[in-house]
Amino acid sequence: MPKRKELEALADNVFLITTRLNQYKVVENSLPKLEGSFFFRQLFYLGDFLLTFIASEIT
Repeated sequence: MPKRKELEALADNVFLITTRLNQYKVVENSLPKLEGSFFFRQLFYLGDFLLTFIASEIT
């Protein structure tokens, strides 16, 4: 079982990644459809899921 500090560090990293993906999503929505849009969307949803899971493990 991971320790609380490890989970918090992981949550910080996932949050930074999802924030960056959200920035790409905003750019993607303002541009014509990009080839990798599905990939970025799935990564964003995965990051959101991981943050929810980590939060449930910490509390």
